[in-house]
Amino acid sequence: MTATAASGTVVAQLNANIITIDDSEIAPDPSDRVAQAPTDTSAMNLLLMGSDSRAGQGKGFGTAGSARSDTTLLVHLYEGRRKALVVSIPRDTEVTIPPCKNSDGQQFGTWTTKFNAAFAIGGPICTIKTIKAETGITIN
Repeated sequence: MTATAASGTVVAQLNANIITIDDSEIAPDPSDRVAQAPTDTSAMNLLLMGSDSRAGQGKGFGTAGSARSDTTLLVHLYEGRRKALVVSIPRDTEVTIPPCKNSDGQQFGTWTTKFNAAFAIGGPICTIKTIKAETGITIN
């Protein structure tokens, strides 16, 4: 009973740390934004991002601040959700970042640089746009 209560508390604390962001820039057409029902077990792609600092928390991109992403994991959940594949994207990978907006709404053009610059300049949305541009993979 104690172990169950403790694990429930840990899960609640982890869930409290998950933030959502407005993704309308990457899925402007409402038909592209299909919510998955809790019972849906179709394949899906998730992106987990960690940042190297929380300096400026509350400014910039929600509570993400304006730090560079230290860790980025692309997770593919297979049909049935019994298996997953996780790929780490090295922060120093050279990529071409597509046009992105910063937290002030200023548009930045395309440029080639390190992968983690996408998060520093345009937050999570720019990171997602960069992954899609580089790989063709859609993040759910």
